[in-house]
Amino acid sequence: FQFSTYRISGRCGNLFLEQDFTQYISEHDLAMCRSTGWYNNPALEVLLDGADQVWLSSSWQDWNARMLPMSVERLSENFGVEVVVFGTKGFGDLDVRRFLELTQDERLRHSTDVPSRVSAVNAIIREGLENTLFIDVSDLLCPNSVCPTMTPDGALLTFDGTHLTRSGA
Repeated sequence: FQFSTYRISGRCGNLFLEQDFTQYISEHDLAMCRSTGWYNNPALEVLLDGADQVWLSSSWQDWNARMLPMSVERLSENFGVEVVVFGTKGFGDLDVRRFLELTQDERLRHSTDVPSRVSAVNAIIREGLENTLFIDVSDLLCPNSVCPTMTPDGALLTFDGTHLTRSGA
C-alpha cells in the first residue's frame, strides 16, 4: 500500500465543485481558503491522477454534506477513482476542570451523547451517497450514540470534544 495525504481545511468546505460555494465560508476564513486553492493545486492533481481511491474526511457541516454527492461524482469522473467518505464525529461538551475532579473509576465510566448535529449531518451524507462507501466514524467510536471519554486503559479519546488524541485514533 502507498498512502498520500493532502489537507484542505474543514473551514474551507472540502468540496471539488465547479460552482461557487464561498457564501458558506466565514469571511474570516475566506482569504486562507483562497490562498490554499481548495482542489485547484497542481500537487494535489498529481496525487489524484495517481490514486486508486480517495478518502474524504472532514468536519462536515449540513451545507457541505448536501453538496458532497456532487463533489464525489466530480472526483470520480475527473480522476477515475473510487471515493470513500468518512462521516463527521463529535463527543459533546467536555468540561475538563470537572472531569479532572472525578475519580479514576468515574473517569473510565464517563461518557457523552453524540451531539444531534453530528447525527443529523451523518444522516444527510448517508442518504446522499447511495453508491459510495460511507463510514460513519461516530458509530464506530460511539456505539449506541454514547461516546466513552477514555479508552479502556485510561487514556483520553479526545482533548477538545472533536479531535482524537493519539490514543483515541
